Amino acid sequence: MEKDRQKELQETLLGVGADKKPFPPQHYTQLSMQDLILLRNMAAIYTQNTTNNPKQKLFFAQRTGFFENHIMIRLWGLEECYLLVRENSQVMMTQRNETTKDVQIFLFSTKELAQKEVERLSTDKEKVEIKVIPHGQFPSFFLNLFPRGVTAIVLDHGQNAVGLPVWAICRRLKDEFVSDASRSAVHLWIQKEMYMLYSTLTNLPYVECDSETFDDLVYVYPSKDEADAAIKDFEIKKIPVRAELIHNRDFRQHFLNLYLQGVNAVKTPSEGIIQLNHLVQKPDYSNLEESKKPVLNPELLLTAVYVCQEERRPEGDKDTDELKQMKEELFTHLREGILAMPVFVTEESEKGQVRFPLITLTNGENYCPVFTDIQTAAAFEMRETARLKEKGEEKPQYKYLKLPFDKILQTLPEQIHGVIINPNTINLTMKKMKK
Repeated sequence: MEKDRQKELQETLLGVGADKKPFPPQHYTQLSMQDLILLRNMAAIYTQNTTNNPKQKLFFAQRTGFFENHIMIRLWGLEECYLLVRENSQVMMTQRNETTKDVQIFLFSTKELAQKEVERLSTDKEKVEIKVIPHGQFPSFFLNLFPRGVTAIVLDHGQNAVGLPVWAICRRLKDEFVSDASRSAVHLWIQKEMYMLYSTLTNLPYVECDSETFDDLVYVYPSKDEADAAIKDFEIKKIPVRAELIHNRDFRQHFLNLYLQGVNAVKTPSEGIIQLNHLVQKPDYSNLEESKKPVLNPELLLTAVYVCQEERRPEGDKDTDELKQMKEELFTHLREGILAMPVFVTEESEKGQVRFPLITLTNGENYCPVFTDIQTAAAFEMRETARLKEKGEEKPQYKYLKLPFDKILQTLPEQIHGVIINPNTINLTMKKMKK
């Protein structure tokens, strides 16, 4: 870089003269996209390396945000941008950032930069090509990244690249570019983070049936203060809840998880009730072979959550007709449902000798964990792996049998007293009937 150019960029970042006077606003409009990205990255490096001067660290953090803002303004002002896709399929090239955990796509401000990256990435096995995104398609293109699981873009990769969160890009989008039906969902998607209320009695999102719409919904809040205020309101009603912080990159997975729980809507203070299918589409497994369909029991889990939220509540009435009816529904769903039952994979299991993982209660009785869905089972496995690692033991290998509830109880040997459904969440103990 020429010395004069380097000095100009340094002054643009730090200010001019001894008093570090900033440039007037019009100066930044004359900078190229690459200049803005370089300045943003310089500010980020200064922020990271400045450890002993809090005031200076804050200054560089603010400058990082300042240049990111200008980059996004410039991005929205492009006549077109250039996306890397896999040849023929038009599937976006994605990459998971192991530091931020974002799923990223590669976007370019010029065709020349995009072409250089295509030449670098293309191999005999996999060809990469450029898809042009015209300016008029920017709103729909960026907004559709949310339900597709993309949470960040890498702009001008291969040069002075910068990663930009999709929520921050879409915050610059004016409401008139968003349809009335989608506006509430978009307003939620563009939040940097949200707080979802969880029941302390189930370790799952707190669910409530709306008295007017009959939606089975959960509560989300854009700030901790609003969530804390809501918690106090629930405390008055003797309903124990807590707020879980969820970052934007994890919104999609949390919304998908709500389908597993039988939830169909979320409720926010500003937008009211938002239908879940306006945020993310429900997965469709109808075309899969029966043997390949995942274990799903949303009605069972939803009913179990309602039962546990009421029956375990310290001030709850344990003998209402409504609770009795919900319990009857729960047992109906149990009899009709297919659950995932873990067994150990061992040499003995290949010979037909099955061993079950066990949970031993304080009274000495042994129970086998079973799960309403494989995702809940995977979460249980992760906790078990961490627990065994602390003890210096190896994680056992599981496989899952898909069985009706009654068949599971019949399968258990005599020394196992029953099952615990989703032990990490609803923790519902079901004892075998004595013969």
